[in-house]
Amino acid sequence: MPTLAELKDPIEIPELPSGSVKDFIPYISKHPDTPIAELLEPYKAFEGELRKVYAQQPGHEIVRDGAVNLVPIFDGHEQDVKIRVRATSPSAFLVSLRNLILGCLETLVIFEFVV
Repeated sequence: MPTLAELKDPIEIPELPSGSVKDFIPYISKHPDTPIAELLEPYKAFEGELRKVYAQQPGHEIVRDGAVNLVPIFDGHEQDVKIRVRATSPSAFLVSLRNLILGCLETLVIFEFVV
């Protein structure tokens, strides 16, 4: 007798803008002016539906490939991997660094009085 998961219609997996997860790195390298958060949205939706498939329909055809959601970073795309800066103005970084240092100093002072 088929299980409840087998009786359900297969979960619809959203299409990815790059075609597959394996083409994720070339996809982001082709869109250098688009924020990473925006580029990741379709991949997050894909991941969410894929998790449903693993949990509810482990026999689904998409999960037969055990590496369906792995991004191959060392597969000829090494030169495409770039680190992007979040803050484009140096003052944004310096303010954050200053606050971090002050926060650490405050923690040390509190720690010194507690001990």
